[in-house]
Amino acid sequence: KDNCSFDLNISRCKGETEKPTEEEIYLLYNRVDPEGIFLP
Repeated sequence: KDNCSFDLNISRCKGETEKPTEEEIYLLYNRVDPEGIFLP
């Protein structure tokens, strides 16, 4: 927030996001970006 040039409204943030499941990671790498263009 201190390094941003605009006001971030974080009032609705409730802590950290949950870690992705194994299935979600699989889908990202094998269905969303199978050629590895966006995900390393």
